[in-house]
Amino acid sequence: MNSPVPPSFGSDYVKTDMGTYEVHADFRKCPQDYDYEQVPVTSGGCLYEDREFPLDVALPNRPNGIEWKRPTDIRSRPVLFSDGTTRYDIGQGSIGTCWFLSMVSVIADRPKLIRQVIPRNAYKVGTAEYKGIFHCRFWRYGVWDDVYIDDHLPIIYGDKVYSAHSATDENEMWVALLEKAFARSYGSYEAVTGGLTADSFIALTAGVPEMIDIAKGQTSGDSLFNRIANALRSGAMVACTVPEKHDNHKGLVGGHAYSLTGTAVGNGTRLIRVRNPWGKHEWTGPWSDGSNEWSSVPEGEVQRPNVDDGEFYMSLEDFMMYFSDVTICCLTPDFDRDGCSDTLNYITCLYGDWRGSNAAGFQKKLQNPKYLIEVTDNSCDERGNVPLVVQIIQRTYQRKRDKISIRCDLYKVLSSEGGVYVVDELGSNTNSYKQDQQASFRYLVTPGKYIVIPSAIEEGLEKEFMVRVFSSAPLHCFENLTDDQSIKYMLFDRPDLPQLDVPTDIRTCQCVTGAFVQGSNAGGQVSNDTVGNNPQFRVTVTERGIVRFQLMQEMKEELMPLGFRMWRMDEDIFPLTTDWIWNNYSDDSKLARMTDNDDGKFVVSKNVSADYVLEPGQYVVLIHLDGQSQETKFVMMAESHDSVGLEGSHLG
Repeated sequence: MNSPVPPSFGSDYVKTDMGTYEVHADFRKCPQDYDYEQVPVTSGGCLYEDREFPLDVALPNRPNGIEWKRPTDIRSRPVLFSDGTTRYDIGQGSIGTCWFLSMVSVIADRPKLIRQVIPRNAYKVGTAEYKGIFHCRFWRYGVWDDVYIDDHLPIIYGDKVYSAHSATDENEMWVALLEKAFARSYGSYEAVTGGLTADSFIALTAGVPEMIDIAKGQTSGDSLFNRIANALRSGAMVACTVPEKHDNHKGLVGGHAYSLTGTAVGNGTRLIRVRNPWGKHEWTGPWSDGSNEWSSVPEGEVQRPNVDDGEFYMSLEDFMMYFSDVTICCLTPDFDRDGCSDTLNYITCLYGDWRGSNAAGFQKKLQNPKYLIEVTDNSCDERGNVPLVVQIIQRTYQRKRDKISIRCDLYKVLSSEGGVYVVDELGSNTNSYKQDQQASFRYLVTPGKYIVIPSAIEEGLEKEFMVRVFSSAPLHCFENLTDDQSIKYMLFDRPDLPQLDVPTDIRTCQCVTGAFVQGSNAGGQVSNDTVGNNPQFRVTVTERGIVRFQLMQEMKEELMPLGFRMWRMDEDIFPLTTDWIWNNYSDDSKLARMTDNDDGKFVVSKNVSADYVLEPGQYVVLIHLDGQSQETKFVMMAESHDSVGLEGSHLG
């Protein structure tokens, strides 16, 4: 793998070492520099000593007796790898990095991934080029970040490695050095004590993790077993956690992360194979090493672990009882949640930041940075749908104290006429924010334009972030939408329809933009003699069916009351005059009634919905505000099963 370089910002997708295609676009207002480490220089035959990371910094609250020694001080023949890398190499020491080591044990069985983290010639001990330097890489904020450390390790009792170490060969140093480098990148061993396996997975692979919360009932036994089996079969990496309340229950360690290494079926019982990164302390319940349950399984049907190496089997039922969550990690997203990475191999990386008025938080979500993307039909599946995964990653410098609650939302652009965007918010509108390094969201969309909006939960939180959009083909465009005040965003909200005797699937959508202007078409409500000056729309229907109207005003802190009323026209009058409106305002023979039997709307809201089942013919819609001095931009949208005519007048 080549040495890391700053992201190459541009518009062309470039193939990566992992077989994906990436493009990087920088939309940051105040970009922070990348702090690239250089290869340390030594002179006079001296071994390298990192003066910024001495023992007092690495372990400031260490127990008595800890010394800082090099592998050459405690072993006669230290090596980086004694016989390649396997998950059995991982032995956790006295530092709480199980969340990191559980993922290290998983990539240890994948030579391409481990080589990405630990490059060739990373540690030249035993050669004439040995200078006491270890080199590795962690993925952070879009780049593989070089980390160089000296090879001092925390040693207790003279020659025992206090931190992580090799569980297979005491001369093998890669586990201890990698853990130290991870601690160095965040400031100390204490800074990496306790964490989420998802975060370590990103650092080790740049992939996409997803946590399944077993404790909250997010999955069934059948679904979980199949998904884990498929994930492992497809090369995904899986970790799991025992909650604190099950500490010491039948050999389990509470508040501890394990790696999940396999599945099997023994005598009809579904089994999960788990490994403790300590390299010891196994489950002692049913299906543990040497338990009676194995006597009913024919020899050779299941590979049986019978060594105290930290790896064990347990039944699916016990696993779901005593483990709280499973994290499945794929290099590209598992869109359909079947456990396998899907072919979303095109990654669009958008670098941004929340600064000033754009650090708008949840309450002013639409004022946050906004990125316009376009999905083409090259990404469609056989049903015409396009799977997308949108991931937001916040840039952190202090792993524990530097996280804010984040999320990312996707809006479909229904219209952008006149610089006024009409958007439909996709996904579940939960407004759930997580104080995690990353969060990812799935969408099944159709070709078209979309707006991505990342946000923090609170206004004024300034930070850099990266949005990654995973797709099966290149995006046609990706651009930053500016803060130009002539662009107004109007949130589209579609209510549920009642049961109707006509098809309710929407096939067509039309939008007409306009503005209420004082002295022109701001006619006010019906009591004003200028009501006929208000915007009006002639609707022509050729087939009986559903027509759904949405009247939306521009997003302001102070919203105007919106009025909506429609009449069936047996005469060719358009636009309607004030006299006609006064004479026919409440005439039931002419009024068109909505599906809820309402004859009109007049409410203070960002949008007004009006759903009709209309017979063939012509209709006129009148929209208005409360007073003649009120002004606002608006969008009138008509959705229907069959195409309808929509003609506007007095639009401002």
